[in-house]
Amino acid sequence: MEAQSQINFWNQLQLIIETVCQEFDSQWQLRKRVLNTQFLVLFIFKLIMSKNKQGYNSVIGELWDSANSPDDLPQKYPVAASSICEARQKMPEIIFEKLNQAVLMHWNQTNIPPTWHGRRIFAVDGSKLNLPHELEHAGYKIQRKDVRYYPTGLMSTLYHLSEGMVYDFALESHLDERMCAIDHMDKMSEGDVMVLDRGYFSYLLLHKSIEKNIHIVCRMQLGTVNQEIKKFWDSQETDIVVNYTPSAAVISDLKKRGFKLKNKSTPLRLIKYKIDNETYVCGTTLIGEQYSIDEFQKLYHGRWGIEELYKISKLYIDVEDFHSSTERGVKQELYAHLLLINIARIFESEAKNKLPPPTATDKNIDSKNAYWQGFCENLQTIKINFKNCLLVVERYLLKLFFKASGLISDWLPKAISLIARVKQKIRPGRHYPRFSHKPIKKWASGNNPKSVGA
Repeated sequence: MEAQSQINFWNQLQLIIETVCQEFDSQWQLRKRVLNTQFLVLFIFKLIMSKNKQGYNSVIGELWDSANSPDDLPQKYPVAASSICEARQKMPEIIFEKLNQAVLMHWNQTNIPPTWHGRRIFAVDGSKLNLPHELEHAGYKIQRKDVRYYPTGLMSTLYHLSEGMVYDFALESHLDERMCAIDHMDKMSEGDVMVLDRGYFSYLLLHKSIEKNIHIVCRMQLGTVNQEIKKFWDSQETDIVVNYTPSAAVISDLKKRGFKLKNKSTPLRLIKYKIDNETYVCGTTLIGEQYSIDEFQKLYHGRWGIEELYKISKLYIDVEDFHSSTERGVKQELYAHLLLINIARIFESEAKNKLPPPTATDKNIDSKNAYWQGFCENLQTIKINFKNCLLVVERYLLKLFFKASGLISDWLPKAISLIARVKQKIRPGRHYPRFSHKPIKKWASGNNPKSVGA
């Protein structure tokens, strides 16, 4: 963006945040209070970035110390920690969903993200989280008490691959990733593509995607019981269209769950390719000849972005280290960190404009970096360090949320420069075995080695 357009964008975003928060106040407050929605959202942002190394009083003190004048915050003197605790229990967590949708709408009005064959590409994935023991009473169960200590919840996200932004999120107690994927379709538009990993494909998912005119690309599991897919696994074919027909048992099970679907055949394209002697089989509703196997290979590889999202959540922000012990408080912190990641992505996008252009050497595309140009329609050799980006954004949250703390034109250029200053090389094709970074004692009571495959 040009300098003035950039300032206008952030001024409007600041106004949008303020307006959404003020409108939401009436949903949980009977009268105007100092601890309103806008302040609590800011406080929760600061809280999650403290990684549970700071208590409420420390974060409160830090907030007031960072203010340039007494007018920057709702009142001159710091509020009591107990008052914030009480206010958090009254404020519905849906505010973070409303803010996220408002931020995305504003972003999409001024930015056109790269597409694939004119289609937006999303990935869906879930991650199991250890939750406070108190959430057992809210229906979150301890899976296998002989090896698990904490109740488990499923965090599921809808992730825009070319933007790196989260369009939808949920924390569920049922741990059903397929149902979460179907729910996420409500935030997608006709013609969009959803890329899914193994374990997601089902007749219900296929039916719902066709019903909503949303396309799916789903990696298939080895050992599937469907005869058409099993036959394709064992054949020499690499690209065919089959009539996928669910078994009577599948239809019966869906009926028990309240889904009255007819047993009818549905066209499903199956493709097969190999990477490092590993066979990949994907099913898709994209049947046209313009979609080649090579493009599907790149498309599925592109879903790695959502894996990086969970690395940010669990390693950088340490989202499982909750301050709250109630379902509402846990959801507030979980949803807040995803909204914060989206806001940081917008800052990152601004900082990218300060990166040096590719050199003549960089433009010599080889097999390793061809993916980045083929899928994202651009070539990058360096990128913004997102961990530093989050830290810088956290420093400027007060100025973003409260106009009284200063004009955006006074602090935004410095914030963007601080983000652009720390960058790193992109290394396409680099991969390592996945390992769990979770301390063993928190996961299980056994004597398993730490380098367990994730």
